[in-house]
Amino acid sequence: MPNRARITDFTYYNSAYINATVAFYLTDEAGARTETLAPLYAGLTGSTQVENPQRLGSRGKFTAAVYHEAPIIGVVESMGEPSHETGVIHPIEKYAETVAGISAEIQTVAGISGDVETVAGNAGNISTVSDNISDVNIVAEDLAGTDTIGSVAENIDDIGTVSTNINDIGTVVANMDNVTAVADISDDVQTVAGIADQFGDLENIATQAAGSATSAAASDASAQAAAANANNILALAATEPAWRTPTETALFMLSEPGQPVPAPLVHTRTNVAPYIDKKGHRAWAAAGEVCHQYDEETLEYLGADWSVPSVTTYLTHQMFSGAVPGVVGSGGALPTGWSLSQVGGIQTEVVGVKYHKGFKYLAIRFSGTPDSVVFRLAYTGVYAGLVGEKWTCQARMKADAGSFTNIDKIGIGVVEATGPHTGTYSYMQNEEVSNDFEFVTSTRTIENANPSLYLWCGVFVPTRQPIDITLWIAEPQVEKSAYPGRFVGADETSASKTLGGDTLTIGPVETGANLVTNGTFDSDLSGWSERSGLEGHWASGGGVATHPSSNTYLPLVCDKKLTVGKRYRIRFDLSVTTGDVRLFQSTDVEVEYVLVAALSTSGAKSFDFTATREHIAFCRHTTTAEFTIDNVEVVELIPFEGWDSDANGHAVLMDVSGYDQTDGTQTLVTVHDHTNDNLLRMWRAPGVTISARRSNADIAMLTSSPHSTPDAALITFSWDDGAVSLIATDGTHVSVNYSGGLPPAGLCRFNIGATSYLAARPLRVKRFAVYNRKLAQSDLESMVLK
Repeated sequence: MPNRARITDFTYYNSAYINATVAFYLTDEAGARTETLAPLYAGLTGSTQVENPQRLGSRGKFTAAVYHEAPIIGVVESMGEPSHETGVIHPIEKYAETVAGISAEIQTVAGISGDVETVAGNAGNISTVSDNISDVNIVAEDLAGTDTIGSVAENIDDIGTVSTNINDIGTVVANMDNVTAVADISDDVQTVAGIADQFGDLENIATQAAGSATSAAASDASAQAAAANANNILALAATEPAWRTPTETALFMLSEPGQPVPAPLVHTRTNVAPYIDKKGHRAWAAAGEVCHQYDEETLEYLGADWSVPSVTTYLTHQMFSGAVPGVVGSGGALPTGWSLSQVGGIQTEVVGVKYHKGFKYLAIRFSGTPDSVVFRLAYTGVYAGLVGEKWTCQARMKADAGSFTNIDKIGIGVVEATGPHTGTYSYMQNEEVSNDFEFVTSTRTIENANPSLYLWCGVFVPTRQPIDITLWIAEPQVEKSAYPGRFVGADETSASKTLGGDTLTIGPVETGANLVTNGTFDSDLSGWSERSGLEGHWASGGGVATHPSSNTYLPLVCDKKLTVGKRYRIRFDLSVTTGDVRLFQSTDVEVEYVLVAALSTSGAKSFDFTATREHIAFCRHTTTAEFTIDNVEVVELIPFEGWDSDANGHAVLMDVSGYDQTDGTQTLVTVHDHTNDNLLRMWRAPGVTISARRSNADIAMLTSSPHSTPDAALITFSWDDGAVSLIATDGTHVSVNYSGGLPPAGLCRFNIGATSYLAARPLRVKRFAVYNRKLAQSDLESMVLK
């Protein structure tokens, strides 16, 4: 039996191949392409074949695994790209002899691990230099931008730090022999990788090679050795990610950081926005670019900020312009908009405004013996609040020099500037000199009538003993919100500054051919019907269908039946001489109708609608009308390529980790047909809830228990025509049956995160997948619990 292998050439995202076709041809003995299409298979075993040519999907790759048994050459046809072909793609048998030696190569590479560890041991030195290099880059950016040369000079210490650390590079260079040794082994690694590419995946190779070697010669020592080597490879082969079901390939996934947004995803944001990059540094994404977030400490990828509400800060001097280094009152000056409160006995020195890992911060030193138990750095220009409103402040803070000796705590809070000036504080947890900022945030519910609001950074010294501490403060912000939002980065005199939000939608896209068999009316009205006994009112001629001047209801009805519940798009050319025109849905040619649009102007028209009747039709609307129609097309709409609107159910998997969801409501996903009538929506607050809605009423709702940890977030929901099921990270599974049917088959659009239906909170999506069937509870649990 021939060996079969997976074709891997078109298994990864490629924007140049979106919606392209690729045909696979057999080769002759010399490796030249023939004109014979090769048989392609749906699995590693079995006789089920798949189409050849293959249509690549909306991400420029196979929508499912494709296998072959003979050498082939692929020929690609892609819109906007010239036709081109691959090299010869060989099945597994060409490399079967090489498999036996792969494990030895792996062992050789493994033996070098000591050298790799030695080099890694010096990575801290490189990292130190790299962090300081980032500061130098930022200095250069300031010089090229609006900052003065004077402010650049304030950061020159960072360049000195780089110079000091340059000896670390020498230490690394001394260990370059280890790097060279590792590099020498790279050829072996590349050989293994190259073979794996040809085979499709390592697991399939090892499985076939081990089986064939063992069965062919059970007593043959060399064959047994080859099988053992193959089994070693099998043990090392990467398994399917825990979040992905083993039952089938997902239709649609967001799992590759930094990947361009493929159609039909539409991501929008009109301004720059901050994020933490893969080095753990503050960075800014240009308008329209996706913010891919990484953990500042572990550098783990957290996901993309696909859906983030707009944020307004009422503290607008966030970048500390106007600060002058020196002792305040003796040549030094606080940043514009900032002031001191109750600092008797305390000397305040502005050390400078600098950058650390991309964060712009104010370095400020407090020293002396305070006259009061608390003194403050204050921002008093915050907008006035109203009773019951929630206001949140945030900042990044750290102690850089001195100590917390005699200091009880340091924190920030929103303060009502009336009466006793009551505020709600949160405090720094790290009371040691630190290399990194900590994030401090506090929320206050306003108690007084229309008070002015302050941000206070308070230093509490209950014993009034001498203190000396230098603080770094970065990214202060005050918002009218119950939770801290994205940092705005304002530095201006206005009372507020807004940073626009991110939105992500998927679909709809058109699928299938035009359902109207005669939309051009070239010679007659075939495929259309008129009322019985009144045929002939409508006429064809000149390539149009003509409605003569009349005030009688005499419709022209398309014979093609639509599927009630599906979503469609109709396009046509309309020329109106007099009156107005009715485009409608109808059960038959009689009077009963559901209006799609009333029209009185000529031109190319397009409308999306959910079918509630089986036919589409035209007639005069409310007055005497004369008009013609032409080029009528009706196509079905779906969210994205691969979605099966006829499937009995679907499933959605989401990994939305990255936000502590202990307060408020966060919309996860809404699937709908562009109306409020037919939708599925899922949110958490903090338990996850799913509801189905039809005819402006919820027809089913279920809620899982709150997660065992607030940010546990791998969630899946699944539905068919009678029930919906939900399971979350902690294993809680709930299911509910309902009558009246699920929202109809016309679901054609996904809103990820914020929608008009529910309150919006930021949503960070790490992974997202969709399946064309309702998954069993065992499938859901296997995806979530692993």
